Amino acid sequence: MELAKIIMASVEAISVETSSIEDSETVSASEVKRPSIPLRDKYSLRGFMKYLQGNPWDMVLSVFFLFMGYELKMFGNSYSIDTEAMMQVPENLYRSWVGLERFGLLALKKVLGLYWYNNAVASFLTAMCLLLAALLWAYLLAGASNLKGKFHPAFFTVPFVASPILAEMVGFTLTGAEIGIALGLVACSLMLLLNSWFSKKWWVAVLSCLTAFAAFTLYLAMVTVFITGVAMVFLVLFWDDREHDLLRRFVFIFVAAGIFVFAYAFYKVANAAAMKMYHVTTNAYISDQSSWGKGSIHEIAHAILSHAVTLYSGEGIYYSVAFPIVLGIFLAAMGIAVSRKHADVLMFIVALCVCASPMMMSVVLGGNPSTRTEMSYPLAFSFVLSFLAVWASVSFTKERCVKWLAIFSVLAIGWSQALIVNRIFYTEATNHQQDMELAQEIRTRIDELNIDDQSEVSLVFLNYHKSACNKDCYTSDQLGLVGRSLFEVTVSPEQGTFVKTNFLNITGTNFAQASTEQIEKATEVGRSMPHWPAKGSVVQKDDFVIVNF
Repeated sequence: MELAKIIMASVEAISVETSSIEDSETVSASEVKRPSIPLRDKYSLRGFMKYLQGNPWDMVLSVFFLFMGYELKMFGNSYSIDTEAMMQVPENLYRSWVGLERFGLLALKKVLGLYWYNNAVASFLTAMCLLLAALLWAYLLAGASNLKGKFHPAFFTVPFVASPILAEMVGFTLTGAEIGIALGLVACSLMLLLNSWFSKKWWVAVLSCLTAFAAFTLYLAMVTVFITGVAMVFLVLFWDDREHDLLRRFVFIFVAAGIFVFAYAFYKVANAAAMKMYHVTTNAYISDQSSWGKGSIHEIAHAILSHAVTLYSGEGIYYSVAFPIVLGIFLAAMGIAVSRKHADVLMFIVALCVCASPMMMSVVLGGNPSTRTEMSYPLAFSFVLSFLAVWASVSFTKERCVKWLAIFSVLAIGWSQALIVNRIFYTEATNHQQDMELAQEIRTRIDELNIDDQSEVSLVFLNYHKSACNKDCYTSDQLGLVGRSLFEVTVSPEQGTFVKTNFLNITGTNFAQASTEQIEKATEVGRSMPHWPAKGSVVQKDDFVIVNF
């Protein structure tokens, strides 16, 4: 608390500038009243509601693009990876979250009454929370913006809610709603940070720190979202600002960094306490993702550069070929702004940081990260698009075609991305239907074995089974994890057996999970077995049944 007071006192001290006139020291009244930062008004719930009410057509567009991408997910009942475990062995999965350093997820499930998992509710809340997060970010940027044009919510929300990367992230419906909440919490943390400067109240800065901490406990990748968000706010806040000098801008960065450091440190302490309480250690899944200390610097550098090429070239369905083009226009606009004194070199450097922010996870892990963790990509992409749309509306007042071209580009990119998102969830729904049919076929073959008590018998699944799907679906090599057949998801015999057994039990069976010893025995037997669907591909050996795909 005392440190927070010191930070806010330093901010307040800098906000009162003195000017020396000849040899006397007098303070200008106008300078004393000058706000610490060029923020027009404080953020509030009432202000948020007024912002939404003042932009009804933007709300219509936002909801339209959300439904265009997520309609199947919102009102369907298809399962994504880990959903089957949440429904069958929830206590095991919840406990694993503590080991994955996501203890806040567990707490939030209990607070919201979502501890008992309902796939239909989770799917609906996922889309709604994502929309709310997008609107909060739009309000944050609009409130901080000193661009002369109007910051329409749709400029940001349309490409954001239609992002394929976010679809991959929230497509894990067991955590989808909470990820949306976490994104919204980061936006709220930055609003509180700005409010603390505006009102010069240290306790508001403490609230900002606690809100960021809450977001980190839900999903640690929110640290990249926070850092990217600070850079985005900096650009719109100090745009064309001639009253606040370079020192004041560095102080803003320093205070934001202080909020981040304290929030992250608090998170680490709380996480250690949660692990001790649950008697768990950090899951190997966390440490296995990082290549630092495992490979040579040359190998790590090559992996990072290779991923950068993939990301910025728009390779695959999750990255857009429009992204590097938009970034190029954005940096050109910033260069023009610097030459015309609307921005300075520091702002140009921050703009470069925004453009590079999608690579944060790759640098942190030293290689190719999971696509779903790269949430700074849709954040930076949506920000740059909205920035350019507002900038074009005031920079080309006579050339109205340029303004409309910018608006059309936002909608066109949102449209193309929403089509991809819809197709991902269409693929998931189709695979889910075929998975259910395959599960019924497997149950029929197992019934032929005349097993009296399924709970006394384990299942072992060897290899994997690719869904036939149809030509309108994405293929497996195009997808991440969301959209795949659950019978195809197989990292190892143990993991594949765990997933498939849980899924089969969802359909009405009651088989036990196989032990390591049973899986080893089944692997030996499976070498001489025919593959599914041939006769003999499902057999019983002692106290376990082998399904050999």
